[in-house]
Amino acid sequence: MKKTIISGLLSVALLSSYPLVNKVGANTLDDADNAAQAGSKTVASEATDKSQTGHEGMKHDESGKIPEGLVEAENPTYPEGSEVTIQTDHMPGMMGATGEVVGAFDSIAYEITYNDTKTGEEIANHKWVVHEEVENAQDEPYQVGDKVVLEASHMPGMQGVTATIDSVEDTTVYMVTYTDTETDDTVENHKWLTEEELGEEEQDSSQFWRARTVEEVQADVSQYDILEELQNYEVVGGDTLWAISQSTNFSVDDLTEAFNIKNADLIFANYTLENQPSLEDSYENQIISESKKTRDMDNMGDMKHDESGEITEGLEGD
Repeated sequence: MKKTIISGLLSVALLSSYPLVNKVGANTLDDADNAAQAGSKTVASEATDKSQTGHEGMKHDESGKIPEGLVEAENPTYPEGSEVTIQTDHMPGMMGATGEVVGAFDSIAYEITYNDTKTGEEIANHKWVVHEEVENAQDEPYQVGDKVVLEASHMPGMQGVTATIDSVEDTTVYMVTYTDTETDDTVENHKWLTEEELGEEEQDSSQFWRARTVEEVQADVSQYDILEELQNYEVVGGDTLWAISQSTNFSVDDLTEAFNIKNADLIFANYTLENQPSLEDSYENQIISESKKTRDMDNMGDMKHDESGEITEGLEGD
C-alpha cells in the first residue's frame, strides 16, 4: 500500500514538473535563435561596413606640401589660378565641383592599390600618387604590377605602405582647391588631378551681357540736351533704349521715331543712335564681312613669295 502511494506521488511529481521543463526548454531555444539571429545581423553589418570602405569618411591631407624633386609645368593647360570644373570622382563630393588650380607639375602619375596601415582595409585604384612620392624612386617610370613603398600622405594610412601599381600616366598633375558639392566645405590643396580630369569652369551666360544701369548710361548721355545731339551718341554694350530714355527727357517712342529704330528692344553697340542697323542689315553685313575675308585668303593663296633674297637698299646688317 505504501509502495502504491509513493509511486503515485512520484508520478504526480513527474507529471507536474514536465510542463515546467518543456517551458524552460522552449525559452532556451528561443534565446538561442535570438542569439543566432543577432550574430547574423552583426556579421551582415560588418560585411556591409567593409563593402563601403574606401575614401568615404577619410580626410584628405590639405597641407599643400610639394614632394622634393617635383618640377613645375612650363606651359600647363590650366596655369595656377585657373578656375576649373572637376570631372572625376576620386572622393565623394568631387564630381562637378568648381575650384582653383593651386599648382601644375609635370610627372609620372600612378594609380595604385594598397592596404590602409591604420584599418587594414584595401584601398583599390587610388588616383593618384606621383613618381616623386615613391620611396627611393628609380630613375625610370615604374610599370603596372610593380610594388613600391609610398612616401605620400594624401590620406590617413597611406604613408609607408607598400602599394601595387595599377596604371601609369606621363602627364601634368594639378593641385586644386575646390568646394565639395555635398557639404559645401572647401577642400584645400587636393593632390592630384590630371589634365583629362579637369575642364574650364562654365561661365553663366549672364556674364556675357549685362544691362547697364540708368546711372551708368546717364553718365555718358548727360551731355546731350536735344535729339539732334543725341543722334551722335555711340551705343555701349549693355545699353537699352529704356535706360537711355530714363537718362534723358525723351521717351522710347521719341527715340525710335527720331532715329528710325525698328525694334525698341534691340540696339547695336558700336553704332551711333542715328546709324543703328536693322537685324537683317547686321546679319547681311556679317555675311559680306565673312565673304570678303574668304576672298582675301583666297587671293593670298595665289600670291608667290619673293625668294630672290635681294636686300633693300640702305638696309645694314649687324
